[in-house]
Amino acid sequence: PDSNSMEETVSVVAASKDHSLRSWKVSLQSGQSAPTAVFSGHTNSVNAVAASPTQKLFCSGCWDGLMHIWHAIDDSGVELPQGDALENGHVQGKKKAGDAKKRRLKDQAAQPPPTQGPSGVLTGHIQCVSSVVWPASDVIYSASWDHSIRRWDVETTSQVSRMDGDKAINSLSCSQLSGLVATGSADPVVRIWDPRTSVSTGSQMQLKSHTGWVSSVSWAAHRSHLLVSASYDGSIKLWDIRSHVPLHTIPAHADKALCCDWLSRQATGAGSESESELEGRSEWCIVSGGSDSRMHVYAPSRDQMAVAG
Repeated sequence: PDSNSMEETVSVVAASKDHSLRSWKVSLQSGQSAPTAVFSGHTNSVNAVAASPTQKLFCSGCWDGLMHIWHAIDDSGVELPQGDALENGHVQGKKKAGDAKKRRLKDQAAQPPPTQGPSGVLTGHIQCVSSVVWPASDVIYSASWDHSIRRWDVETTSQVSRMDGDKAINSLSCSQLSGLVATGSADPVVRIWDPRTSVSTGSQMQLKSHTGWVSSVSWAAHRSHLLVSASYDGSIKLWDIRSHVPLHTIPAHADKALCCDWLSRQATGAGSESESELEGRSEWCIVSGGSDSRMHVYAPSRDQMAVAG
């Protein structure tokens, strides 16, 4: 978020099959956006991206197994249209901005965003990097179709450790509260891993209830034992990892469920709140998207959350 402006904005980075990443500055009030940078350096489809806790860096994972680290662009000087949309370099709409601002917006729209190269490269995976997470300033985790989960040291851009399974991994999530890692793979099983153990082969726990490939997993930010998963069987499942039976199954999508995450009705911030502080901060919801072109938001009842407590 841009704290130097009266307007609340966020920076968004997206990965693409065109081998690049792009960033935008977006207003949370008006929804207006402006491109801020193009990040070039990959030579194949970019499949995953994750920002550092400080949001000053981000990491991307590519189809060819390479990972790049990038410096985020300072977009504090980028102006956004206020109520007027920019289209083909012209201010549109009924509201009239000042002539000076109109000229600045036109000049900004006419200039292509700057292109930036990577500041570091992480090598080790031998197949597609499907998922990347950046849970701490000095640590990155990645998952790949080569069946491995790898931990990287950010400063040295070197691999610190790896854990190996027997299936291609589609999704990876690291709990900020427990340090445990969850993965979804090319089978119906959600796997839980503990990076602190000396065991490098095989997960420590397996959660079985889905009937299709697990496409996405996400730990709750407010409960160390709560996890949500999405599957090609179209369902979303809420898990308490202290049990092998899901707390709740949502028949969410008419086709494949592709992604899932937790959503707070209030911003959670980027601090180090305790579990009790996060729990009391706001209501938590589950959001999912599927190949049926629909996005759903679910609000588990307090009774269900109490069962998980």
